[in-house]
Amino acid sequence: MVERKKVAIMLIVLVATASFVFAYRLGSNSYWLDEMITLYRTQRGWKMHYHAWPPLYFWLVWIWAKVFGVSEVALRSFSVVWGVLAVVITFYLGSLFSPELGFFASVFLIFNTSAVRYAQEARGYTMLLAFSALSVALFIRLLEGKTEEKEWRVLALVNILGAVTHYVFIFLLFGEYLVAFIYALTSKRDPGKSPLGDILKSLGVWVVFMVVYLVIVHKALFSNRPVMSPHLGITGILTLVVGLVATSLWQKMIFSGLLVSTAVLAFVDGQWRRWAVIMASFIGIFLVLMALKSLTGRPMWKVRYLLPVLPLVCLLMAYPLSKLSFRNSLLLAGVWVVVTGYYLTTSYYSKPFKASWREAASWIRNHHHGELVIVNWYKYYKRYYLSCGAERMRCMDAKKFLKIVKRGRMDLSEVQGLWFLLPQGGGWRWDREIETLLRGKGFWVDKEKRIGIRSRAIHFLRKGREGPVKSKGLFHRLLHAEKGGSSLGEDGQPLPEKGGI
Repeated sequence: MVERKKVAIMLIVLVATASFVFAYRLGSNSYWLDEMITLYRTQRGWKMHYHAWPPLYFWLVWIWAKVFGVSEVALRSFSVVWGVLAVVITFYLGSLFSPELGFFASVFLIFNTSAVRYAQEARGYTMLLAFSALSVALFIRLLEGKTEEKEWRVLALVNILGAVTHYVFIFLLFGEYLVAFIYALTSKRDPGKSPLGDILKSLGVWVVFMVVYLVIVHKALFSNRPVMSPHLGITGILTLVVGLVATSLWQKMIFSGLLVSTAVLAFVDGQWRRWAVIMASFIGIFLVLMALKSLTGRPMWKVRYLLPVLPLVCLLMAYPLSKLSFRNSLLLAGVWVVVTGYYLTTSYYSKPFKASWREAASWIRNHHHGELVIVNWYKYYKRYYLSCGAERMRCMDAKKFLKIVKRGRMDLSEVQGLWFLLPQGGGWRWDREIETLLRGKGFWVDKEKRIGIRSRAIHFLRKGREGPVKSKGLFHRLLHAEKGGSSLGEDGQPLPEKGGI
């Protein structure tokens, strides 16, 4: 009874703390590009056409948006809920060893900059954390004979849900099944009590589902080239692992000390076999990433690809604390909380993260003087930030504008001035193409306004003109050209086509 009360108090403290840390200043930053893709997907229903992500997260967030809306706080709160669930499941995973281990591992997960970051984004990474921790917990129960009858079905279901949340979950499964098979084949248990049969059943169900799923989404998934990252050697990989948990120098020092202590204590206590299940997840991820590099010829190292092992890293960090008295462990964990809390307060919560589209859209609405505004990623942003005042603000997507001009379906000689809005900076290929094209057509940069952390608004004028210029009717002529009609002149009549007699 005392033990249950202790566990209940721990859970209440963890849930309350995680909810506050993950939800604090949740709507202070505007959406950035990947979140706007999520917002756009909430309008698409059950369609499965986004090749970079499986559909489960988008289906669930679509339902969530119907209930709570699509504001920054509403849409991001779905990630907060899954982040809190990931903390609870991490506590359960650690409790398979001891309640103290589960508690301190959850504390390390809550006060982790990567966990906080993705809990505050409208993306599915906290779902990935929750399913990863639950999958490892079920594997450990299976290998130690703690499972109930037919629990392998739950394991298969969790693995299916994790795989259709994010493809990187498959990296984690590789390591888990690898160690599970080795453990089952080398253990000295009675053959009738071996977990090998349940392992094979769960793997078989998962494989059958994934084969059917990949056949369904084959065209959407494999017709697009995946985004790869720059090459990183062994030093870079270790840097990513450390960067997943620690940001500041003090965090890195504490993190390194805890991992070394875990390795020493595991061997001294004879617990290294149990921890092999945890460590195998790292091995599995690296083996799969190296295999992908061999198949594609390009590496795929990114910090977020290591997120499935974050709960396991927190377990390794908490293991030394579980060997001390609870009071001393609280003091040591408090040091980590203070160091991480200081970083979050001074370098995360108080600063813009990726983009300032909210501010950029507001600024351009008040300064565009009726001219055409070419907007990068307009498809994603138009339904939210540009919906207010859209009728008097003439906008067009950057890529569509570039396509129309290149095909000769718009004569830029009639345009005297326009705005170019880049909410994500200016590093995209078509951004540079548009700037080069406009300069080549006789335009010069009248003014450039940097808005927030990465947004820019550039005003182009035709050479020889100064001050704001209104381009009446230009937006409607562009729309007509976009739909396949001929370009129109100032009098509204079609311009003569090129190449005719």
